[in-house]
Amino acid sequence: MHVVWHGGSLLGEHLADVAFKFLCADQWRPRVRGLGVPVRFWTSAPNPRPPGRDDPPPAVDLERAERNIVVLLVDAWLMSGGWNEYVTELVDMTSTSSRHWLLPVLLTRKVDRTSSISDVNCLRLYETTRELRDQVFVNKILHRLFRHVTDDDSPLTVLLSHASTDGRGVALAVRKYLHECTDVGDFLDVHSIAAGERLVEAIDRAISASAFLAIVTDSYSSRGWCRHEVIRAKRELGPIVLLAMPLR
Repeated sequence: MHVVWHGGSLLGEHLADVAFKFLCADQWRPRVRGLGVPVRFWTSAPNPRPPGRDDPPPAVDLERAERNIVVLLVDAWLMSGGWNEYVTELVDMTSTSSRHWLLPVLLTRKVDRTSSISDVNCLRLYETTRELRDQVFVNKILHRLFRHVTDDDSPLTVLLSHASTDGRGVALAVRKYLHECTDVGDFLDVHSIAAGERLVEAIDRAISASAFLAIVTDSYSSRGWCRHEVIRAKRELGPIVLLAMPLR
């Protein structure tokens, strides 16, 4: 993964550091293992000169890895002068092969819509609150990373398995978080099954196409539907995550 930003952008520098700590390693927490994804930085030296007066870094090297994701942290500094040409070249480089993917992240509304990324769907991070900004940034990168390395351009979906008697509130809270902070879809029984559709068929079909999140509450294991979903998920050999709630 490559992170590109202008050296004069403090927010860009912060987000690059966030990406490195989460995906690669945190130098201040050596015992915490990251995901081991190599992260490369491409930026210019910070300086007080106006936008367009400094030189961008060397071209991003896309030949050292089989697959590349380039995270472009975009602000007014990045879209002017020599940087505009640099970004245009980067867009061209990543559009010529399915092995490479460009993820532009808008840090401000003030970006020239006639620029080279005007026809690229961007992550509008400026619309996110400061409290959730880093988390949303990492979640979006992870989702793009998953889709890129699996050669599957369909969104990731999570089936929320729960007991309606004491797990409904948690399931709804998780669903709300997925909608607000990620690009991950969800499958939640009554919200995802059409009226008149057979329950077993709909649930089994969703399990085969989704990651499985079991919200384990006091009554979870006593519910027949929950046991059916867990057994089916194990047979599918897909990812299974347990969210164990405190006993009441």
